[in-house]
Amino acid sequence: MSSPDRAAPLRRLLFGLALGLAAAGLTACADVPRPLYGKAAGTATAMRTIDVAAVPGRVGQQVRNELVFRLHGGAGDVEGKPVHRLELTVTSIDNAVGVERYRNLPAAYVERITATYALIDIASGATVTSGTSFAQAAYDYSPQRYADVRAKRDAENRVATVVAEDIRTKLAVHFAAHP
Repeated sequence: MSSPDRAAPLRRLLFGLALGLAAAGLTACADVPRPLYGKAAGTATAMRTIDVAAVPGRVGQQVRNELVFRLHGGAGDVEGKPVHRLELTVTSIDNAVGVERYRNLPAAYVERITATYALIDIASGATVTSGTSFAQAAYDYSPQRYADVRAKRDAENRVATVVAEDIRTKLAVHFAAHP
């Protein structure tokens, strides 16, 4: 026969108490979670002071337009004097990923856009933050010329939207961490 362990409830109580104290200590050390785009964080206001520099090429201009729309809440370019300037370098690559059997023609393509950005403080000329964002979208080849051109342009537009949203999120995180 085995005897009951009378110390087990006390051990469980002490273990639970120690675990609770450890969790309370960890939460006291961490920053309080807050909304990224909330009014208290100030990220929306800070992002409205960013002037997005012109980018060459149709795809680069599409990324710029998406960024201007997202950063300024659809209000167009910066109202007043900008505090930061966002410089972009956008590259676009189109790769054939599928080939039709017996015809040796591409069946599908993948459009990949890579954007390198640098946020520059206009007053000092110093780079505040920089990074790279990329995305890709697939589209099908069509033997009809116009359908093929339109499918490529739609894929470029979809990818430009994703890249612009990624850059906007990275900038918002930067402004939330460095108010």
